[in-house]
Amino acid sequence: MSHYPTSQWQALNSRLRAQLIERLDALPELLLYGRWHAETATLTKAQRQRDAAECHTARVWGLSQWLSQTLLGLTLAITLALAAWLTSLGSLDSTLIALMGLTVLAGFEAISLLPQAWQTLGRVLHAARRLEAVRTHVPSVVYPLNDHAQPRDASLNIENLHVGFTDGTQALTDVSLTINAGEHIALLGPSGSGKTTLLNALVRFVEPQRGSLSLGQVALHDLSEQTLREAFTVAPQDIHLFVASYRENLQLANPETSDDEMIELLEALGLGHWLAEQPAGLDSYPDEGGSSLSGGQLRRFGVARALLSSAPIVLLDEPTEGLDETTALQVLDEIRQRCQGRTLLLVTHRPIGLVRLDRIAVLDAGRLQEMGTPQALLAKPDSYFSALNRRIAL
Repeated sequence: MSHYPTSQWQALNSRLRAQLIERLDALPELLLYGRWHAETATLTKAQRQRDAAECHTARVWGLSQWLSQTLLGLTLAITLALAAWLTSLGSLDSTLIALMGLTVLAGFEAISLLPQAWQTLGRVLHAARRLEAVRTHVPSVVYPLNDHAQPRDASLNIENLHVGFTDGTQALTDVSLTINAGEHIALLGPSGSGKTTLLNALVRFVEPQRGSLSLGQVALHDLSEQTLREAFTVAPQDIHLFVASYRENLQLANPETSDDEMIELLEALGLGHWLAEQPAGLDSYPDEGGSSLSGGQLRRFGVARALLSSAPIVLLDEPTEGLDETTALQVLDEIRQRCQGRTLLLVTHRPIGLVRLDRIAVLDAGRLQEMGTPQALLAKPDSYFSALNRRIAL
């Protein structure tokens, strides 16, 4: 009997589960746009297809069991009849009749599971293919087991960096940037200019097509993953909170951090009032993914987690997004204070407070357009930084 019905059920069941999870995650959008009923109908149709495949499998299984038991009964009856006839002729000892019957039963018991095994073959093959895909997967980023050299300091050097997407478009083109140890630099540019891609390249989430990246005069690909992770602390754009207490989420960056240190930093970032409203303080739990916090609160929580780490290089992606100017300046001041003696690369599309940093690098369309101190860029009327400040002042 074919194992196809089981394979079909496995594929339909996997697809249904993926569709259900996706639509539950997007439930607010579906409700807002009035698409929930239509999507429910789609899920119902997918469920019916899955159930039909399951019924087909059950029918095949039932038929195989009926045929197996019928064949067993016929074989046993024929065997016993033959044994009785041979006994009547004196060719067989009557004591062997029971033995022949038991032999038939034992033989069928040995093969009775074959139909079930055949039915589940589809699931087994599906699981085997998934395991084989995991086994043969070649990671896009490979780390050496040990460092080829030790970084001399917390400086970063980016030379002629080219990063492209799988569709052939270029995210970064010929980007060169040197950040001295302890220097605070803002990477300024509009959305889609390649700023986040540059951060991902620094932490080796993406591999460049050409160019080089080095930390403390040591190429990143010569550093073990442990050394690289210990060198950077990162607050990405999308902050994720685990289903754990706020304390445990903050201690992810530094397990030795005390409650007083966490509370002090949260208050300095303007989250003191929010923390006071939590029913159990740091022992409170966030909703799934941190949805109990507003966008600005979640970003500041992510910044706090990053700053609690003792890593010598701090990478922050849009830390002031969603904040008013006063709060943004407060957050930037705290970031600068906490990053004294550490290298800071701050990605943003807002010029607010950047005059307090050492240098500004402007990235647009994947290329480095201008670089200089805030004062030097402001002195150039045609600079991107100067034009952006004038636009905000209007």
